[in-house]
Amino acid sequence: MKGVRIIGIIGLAAVCAVPARSEETVPAARVPETPLVKSEGRSAEQPAILYQVAGLIDQNRTDEALALFETARKTDKASPAMLEYLSARLAMAKGQYTEALQHLAQVTVVYSRDTEWAPAALFYEGLIYKQTGHPEAARQTAEELLLGWPESDWIRRAEELK
Repeated sequence: MKGVRIIGIIGLAAVCAVPARSEETVPAARVPETPLVKSEGRSAEQPAILYQVAGLIDQNRTDEALALFETARKTDKASPAMLEYLSARLAMAKGQYTEALQHLAQVTVVYSRDTEWAPAALFYEGLIYKQTGHPEAARQTAEELLLGWPESDWIRRAEELK
């Protein structure tokens, strides 16, 4: 008698027949590969060094982040949206909010289909508004984030903007 076994593969499931006798072979069901979803302007691989820059910014190690960023931005694998986002975060860390908002606007307008960086940029735009005493603009940005990116991880943080 054959049984059925479920094998989880990154959110997908494949059903395979399990033979009753060892000499009996039944091919496994083919699970379609999930294609690499590429957003407009997004490279399939992001250089790990740019993620290190983001980590350094989060740790308030701005000088180290800036030095590493200047080296990393020369790679052709870097997503333009990610470079704009990191430029904004570096400007924020230095208190240059106008410059940061300009970079964030580039991400949210030019690279609006980039599912990784557009919602993050929108969150930080709202955070700048909140930090500079514009609570209504921060709230509106949070609403835009909630409406435009309901599946984003940034939704949890959108409440910080209200």
